[in-house]
Amino acid sequence: MLGVRHEDFLIFTLVLILLLVSHTKCYLIDVTGDAFGDQSDGFLAAFGDFNSDKKTDLFVITGNGQNLTLLSAKKGGVFGKHVLIKSNSSSTDIITGVMPADFDGDSQMDVLVVKRPSGKNVSPVTVEIHWGDTSSSFALDNKPTVLPDKFVDQPLLLDANGDLMPDLFGETAPGNRSYWLSSANRTIIRREVENGTSPAQLPPLHFPHSSAFVDLNQDLTPDLLVVSEDKDGAVQFERWIISKGNLTWNQTIPMVIPPKGGAWKHVGQVSFVDLNHDQEYNLIVPVCADEDCQESFIYVYTQNKWIKLDVNFLSDLTKTTWGFVPPANNPMADLLTLPISLRVADYTMDGYPDLIVTLQDSKNISSVARPYIFINTPCSTCESFKRNFVIAWDAEDYAKSEPLLVATFFDYEENGNLDMILVSYIESTKQPHLRLLKAVSTDDLCFLKVMVLSGLCNGKCPHGTESYGVNLPGPTTWYHTMTSAGDPQMSTATQLYQSTHFSLQTPYTIIGLGRTPNFVEQFQVGIQRPENMEESLEKTWTYIVPNSQLIVIPTPQTNPSSWKYKLFMTPSELVLLTGASLLGTCGFISIIVGILHWRERVADKKEKLQESQRFHFDAM
Repeated sequence: MLGVRHEDFLIFTLVLILLLVSHTKCYLIDVTGDAFGDQSDGFLAAFGDFNSDKKTDLFVITGNGQNLTLLSAKKGGVFGKHVLIKSNSSSTDIITGVMPADFDGDSQMDVLVVKRPSGKNVSPVTVEIHWGDTSSSFALDNKPTVLPDKFVDQPLLLDANGDLMPDLFGETAPGNRSYWLSSANRTIIRREVENGTSPAQLPPLHFPHSSAFVDLNQDLTPDLLVVSEDKDGAVQFERWIISKGNLTWNQTIPMVIPPKGGAWKHVGQVSFVDLNHDQEYNLIVPVCADEDCQESFIYVYTQNKWIKLDVNFLSDLTKTTWGFVPPANNPMADLLTLPISLRVADYTMDGYPDLIVTLQDSKNISSVARPYIFINTPCSTCESFKRNFVIAWDAEDYAKSEPLLVATFFDYEENGNLDMILVSYIESTKQPHLRLLKAVSTDDLCFLKVMVLSGLCNGKCPHGTESYGVNLPGPTTWYHTMTSAGDPQMSTATQLYQSTHFSLQTPYTIIGLGRTPNFVEQFQVGIQRPENMEESLEKTWTYIVPNSQLIVIPTPQTNPSSWKYKLFMTPSELVLLTGASLLGTCGFISIIVGILHWRERVADKKEKLQESQRFHFDAM
């Protein structure tokens, strides 16, 4: 009888598992036709779950800037088209900004639009709020609230008074900084910003500004960073910290001076990321020293000083030096303001945030802009900051000849993988066009997807609206876990901290955990607190399952111990592959056992036959 050693089966099983879960390089495939069909024309303006089905929809500006269309996500990765706002024939105003939120606390998504006269890419702008129509899943009512004030620039979404209903921060045409406070009865009240401890005369906001509602002092409560200008017109950053529930000026940070002196020709949108896992947000800014951005830089503000990251803009594939795209090179500059932007997400899912940036040949300002991913990597040669961005130059594999306007990350299939949406400009039609690139990879990387909602109606929503609520600007998340090597891994992130000039932030945060299928040991969420309240509003959960979506419902607001969450698990590919490999191994072992059993029965039968033919002396 043949024997099979247990060690042989174990080795075979391990080899089979390794073969099945072997990793390949991530690549992108174009699924525009499958997702959008023939409705891919338009400019991507914002993300949001309009009909509360836990799928992220796309808000798209169409009709030469006069209409707003919703591409609603459905099962199977298909999007349906619904016209939300259609301009009347007598209006010449165009939509230059879209901000979906719940301004009246009924858990029905409303839509704020920023408009300006056609053909004038200057301020002032007007703001109107289109209220959600609770009688229809894909409609807005026909009685929008038009704010009487003229704005110098697009307003910022924030929660200024801590009532879990988004408010606005901006500057009126006369130059007065104000908050516009929303309420349940759909009235908007303007309140001027009090100087507090700030200078007597508040400086004007920088245009286009990229102010942010983000935690600046690591207390899990969102603060306010204001991008303004000093008396010489140079960019500066004001920190307004929450004190007793009120935003109070704390510090003004001047922008670093260019290496050759003078002034920066272009200062892009500010981004906030924890680049090096020290639980402190790093303020990063893209800048150009010349009009054509032949000299492009990324600066990071950390530990009270500015540091220039040593990003190499020279492509090792084409030997071309690339740079940021100046706003004037935007082929739709007469309709839309597109500042230089660094859009942030953890594309490699290793826990360190990466960037997607639009670049062009710095020596040829008429060259076609292309999207590139800036990968956050350790830097052993850096003296002051131990992280840097390395550009993945293989982006040319999926770039096309059309001029690129915008590139951003997006979770297309709601599975934790970060895909990519591109907005290109079609010369023949003079219209923007959407492209959806799906990320395909056999890398089994763990993640945690977090969405913090308002939950204001708390199960008593009108017209049967889902009680979870609508996404909030500013909630701060923090997590702590252990890597497979036993090292601590922790970081922080803020949900929807920016809303101006097509920041295109998703209503969720995806945290990359790398190849560490361990439980997230600690997970914290903090939200804005009501005015005159001193203690922070935060809650900690322990041992969260990875590869899951966490929907946090902070209700009642002032009682964090009663906050709840919904956990939706996404089975890991490694689990499925391991299960398949084990089933295959069991099947293989069953075949071997069957063969051995059959051979043993044949041998037994032969032995019995020989025994029956043998002469027995005992019978004599």
